[in-house]
Amino acid sequence: KALNCLAGTGPTPDPCGVCDACVRIRDGSSMDVMEIDAASNRGIDDIRRLREGVKFAPAEERYKVYVIDEVHQLTGESFNALLKTLEEPPDNVVFVLATTEQQKVPPTILSRCQRFDFRRGSLEDLKDRIRTVCDGEGWAIAPEAVTALAIAASGGFRDALGLLEQVAAYSTGTDRIELADVNTVLGAVGSERMAQTVAAIVNRDAAACFKVVDEVMAEGVEARQFFAGLRRTLRDILRAGVGAIEEGATVMAAEPAWLKEQAKALSTTRLMWIIDCINEAERDLRWVPQQRLLVEAVLVKVATGDPAMAALGPIDPSPVPRQDSARRAVSPASYETRRQPEDRPPVRETGRPAPPVFSATGPVPHDLESLKKVWAHYCSVVGPSTRPILAGSVAVRLQGPTLVIESHSQLMTEKASQRREKLEADFAKAAGRHVPLSFVLAKPDSTPKTEPAGVEEPEPLDQLAYRVLDGEPAPPDDIQPSPAAQDDDDTRSDSPWQDPSEE
Repeated sequence: KALNCLAGTGPTPDPCGVCDACVRIRDGSSMDVMEIDAASNRGIDDIRRLREGVKFAPAEERYKVYVIDEVHQLTGESFNALLKTLEEPPDNVVFVLATTEQQKVPPTILSRCQRFDFRRGSLEDLKDRIRTVCDGEGWAIAPEAVTALAIAASGGFRDALGLLEQVAAYSTGTDRIELADVNTVLGAVGSERMAQTVAAIVNRDAAACFKVVDEVMAEGVEARQFFAGLRRTLRDILRAGVGAIEEGATVMAAEPAWLKEQAKALSTTRLMWIIDCINEAERDLRWVPQQRLLVEAVLVKVATGDPAMAALGPIDPSPVPRQDSARRAVSPASYETRRQPEDRPPVRETGRPAPPVFSATGPVPHDLESLKKVWAHYCSVVGPSTRPILAGSVAVRLQGPTLVIESHSQLMTEKASQRREKLEADFAKAAGRHVPLSFVLAKPDSTPKTEPAGVEEPEPLDQLAYRVLDGEPAPPDDIQPSPAAQDDDDTRSDSPWQDPSEE
């Protein structure tokens, strides 16, 4: 209207609203003012059709106006197609890009637009607007109802007027629009019910909490609406406790006096904890099939619980480690009297093996044989994360003060070299002195000079076969080839196809 009003010679900040252009735009019949919903017309083909229409001059108005609502929902290709038109728009075309999420609009588009930020209306502005409309329509309305409508609108003038229209239609035939009418239309909980809920929480009365839930559910109030009303009431109590309450910003009957009284009974810490519990429960509503049970549980929790204990988190009721179901049940006393094997590290009360403790009564002599024994013992008691790295490693020689450790695995040698400082620190505790370590890869044809602790010599294959078959092991000299094998050997020796080189 401001661009096309005919009351002046050009655009005006105060359109008349009665000229032909203003009337056509108000009725939505103007051919030159077009609104596009980007949520449903977000493709590149829609933008191409828009670019084709931009080429034509306005049919009726001074300017052709394109209003693109929810512009942030356009695709990337659509934005690129629109960018060229925005860079060089025709003189008689204006684009109005409306969005609630301007951060999703590409910077290339924002840099070519003049930005106007529209903010939500304040509570007093909404209340003044509601009173003005009621006075114009001849509706009588209670002050508490005006405040409730303004709060429910959440800063939106259109929402406030829409709610007012619904409440007015519901209260047709009454002398005045009351707060009860607003609560019925909105499905909200009344101030008296909120006062009962807060009193049950303050008095730590779990039975009263169940009674409140019964009454609220009987009135048909949804759990989400109940949580929203309770959270808003607690917010007002919190603000009253810190001296930041707004006059006329609540719908409580007693208002400041009642709020300050409840703020004294509830500490700030407890109020914040109760609000957190309600927020968490409201998030869980969509996943809970029985919402009434959730409401009851939350009210009982905030009424009887303690935020100081809740901050400690849940306590594990069973500190004793769980045993395998296949094992025989053993009494706790037997755990205390059972002796630990000498070759295993001590077990702590938590049931997990304690980390290996390396200690020596005195410094070990710095000779190869002594250090070999210490290294073998060290490899047998290391933790589970280090044991695979040192498996099969052997101390082979001394190069000056450095003890050389050989391993037949290149990967394990590299891993041990990467942890050399940590291994040296642990080995120093076992040896009683600092011994530099060097990890090298053993040659393929070399064999370990000393077998690692706990590794036995493999059993010969022939002896293993007799033992598995429950036979008596025979001396190797008594094992003779079978006659068939001898005949086969003779046949091969007389074969005319024998390789001459074998002769």
